[in-house]
This record gives sequence, C-alpha cells and structure tokens, in this order.
Amino acid sequence: MKSLSTSVQLPYRRWYDNHNAVEQPAVARSVVVAKDTPRNDREAVMEILLSVENAPTPTGGVAVVARGEVDFSTAGLLDDRVVEADELVVPPRSVVVDLSGVTFLSAAGVGVLVAAHHRSLRRGVPLWVVVSHRSVLRTLTACDALSVLRVVDRSPAPGTGHPNSRARHA
Repeated sequence: MKSLSTSVQLPYRRWYDNHNAVEQPAVARSVVVAKDTPRNDREAVMEILLSVENAPTPTGGVAVVARGEVDFSTAGLLDDRVVEADELVVPPRSVVVDLSGVTFLSAAGVGVLVAAHHRSLRRGVPLWVVVSHRSVLRTLTACDALSVLRVVDRSPAPGTGHPNSRARHA
C-alpha cells in the first residue's frame, strides 16, 4: 500500500496520526495518508494542513484568511475559497487574500494567486495579497509574482518585532 507522508505543524495541541486524535505539545509530526483512503478522509487531512476562511471586510470586500501550508495538495482548497470570495464581491470592492498565517507557499499556490488576479482583473475587482513570512515572500519573488500581484508585506522590520507595511506592485 502506497502512502503519502507530510510533516505538519498545527496551531493546536491536537495531532492526527493514523486517523486518531492525540493530544501533544505543538511540535512537527508526520501525517500518513494511504492512497486508497476515502476522498472525504483525505480532504479532512488537507484541512489539517491548511485552514482557509472567508470573512467580510469593513469596506464591503471579502478577506480570504489562510493558515498553514499551501502546496500542491492544498492549493485547490485555497483556490476554492478565493473563487467564492471573488463571486461574492461586487466591484469596486476588493478581495484580500491574507497569507499572514501561511508558513509555506509552493509554486502551485503562486499559480492559484496569479489565476485569481487575472480573474479579478476581468471582473474589475482589486485583489490584494498580504504576507508576513519571509519564506512566502521569497517564493513570490522567485516566481516573479511580485510584478503581477498587489502584495502587502507585513513582515517584521529588521531588528524589531513591529509590523512594517510596504505595498509592492509593479
């Protein structure tokens, strides 16, 4: 039986090993999912790796708030929520994809963001991406997505613990 193994760190003290909940300190653990696991169980594991919620903004837009890791296996979940948000917003209100809680972003996640940007352009809905982790900003830079996306960097300024907001858009 082939299986997929992924190392995860959840913001909770509850880990799922072999479909059993185990209370443990928040340290990285491996989640093993057999390829023949039913689809709904696999989706539950993906939600462990990435949590995405849509919430209204004070200005009438929609914020897509993600926490966890965005990779090939979880990018579809992010895409679903961004599409939902895009459909809910009436131009000229905006969609904000808040990746402040995302610790890892793969090229698949960048592809979701770029596709969402192009969809929102066609509808006249501004799309903003908020990042706070350097690894996420590094991936966006390496994929040359900063020349396409409107990115707000909320990472701490060097030597301080305070947020330093810098809008980036070419």
